[in-house]
Formats: sequence, structure tokens, C-alpha cells
Amino acid sequence: MKYFPNEEFDINTSLSVSQTIDLLQQNIQPGRSRTLHLFEKPEKPYIGEWSGQSFTISRILNYRNSFNPVITGTVRETPLGSSIHVKMQLHSFVKSFMLLWFTPLLLALLFLIYDQISHWMFSPGTLFILAFLAFGYGILMIGFKIESSRSYNFLENLFKE
Repeated sequence: MKYFPNEEFDINTSLSVSQTIDLLQQNIQPGRSRTLHLFEKPEKPYIGEWSGQSFTISRILNYRNSFNPVITGTVRETPLGSSIHVKMQLHSFVKSFMLLWFTPLLLALLFLIYDQISHWMFSPGTLFILAFLAFGYGILMIGFKIESSRSYNFLENLFKE
């Protein structure tokens, strides 16, 4: 969905496909997901799974952030080395939850706006619902952008030459 945050980019490197995969695997712990305790230090910064030249990973956090992006990528051979196509998006459960959270609010907002237009009156409830929607969407975007920028910087620096 275009209303949920996601990022897509390519990282080019002079490393071969096998060298690129090895470098990525050195920084990815096998497994599904993991949250650390407050002062625990991870062995590797990311956790995820590999399938051939494709991967699905997420950053290991020592705090809770439901908006931590799921990172999928594919390593491809190029004439100058290899290219990693990366896509970051919200976990499907978080998307579903936020959709269920926003839908009743949007419907209530539409109902209030229709009612106000038809009766030529203003209700402060409209501003409350707008503020609630803006707050929810702001948390969603900020939480995602903070984590996605950290992952982007990590991947860019990993393959910096």
C-alpha cells in the first residue's frame, strides 16, 4: 500500500556475488526475530534468513519498536561486481493492525464531516479525530524512518569502498 512507509534502493559494489553474500552473512544471525534485554549486546546486528541470493532480515534491537522495517533483498551480478536490491517495509502484522486502527477513525471523520456540512455546524470532535489520526500516522512514519535510516546507513557503509 502506498500510504504505509517503505523504501527501495540499490547498492552497487565491486565485490563478486559470493563475496557480497559472505559479507552480508557475517553480519546476519540466522533466525526469525529477536529482541534483546536492555544491556545485552548482539553477536551480529541483524537477524534473518537466506534463500539462494535473496534474504529477509531485520535489525536486532534492545528496545521495542513495532515499526522496525523488514528488509528484503536480492544480490545480482553486474558487469562491475554485484548489486543488492533492497526493499524495506513494515511487517504485515503491523500494517494490518494500523489499517484496523485507522479505518474506524476515518469512517467516523467522514461521518462527522458529512453531518457538519449537512447541518451547517462545527463539532470539535472533528479536530480530536484529526489529531488522533495525525498522531498515529506520525508515530508510524517517525518510528519507521528512524530504523530504516539506520539500516540504510549500515548497508551503505558495509559496502563502501
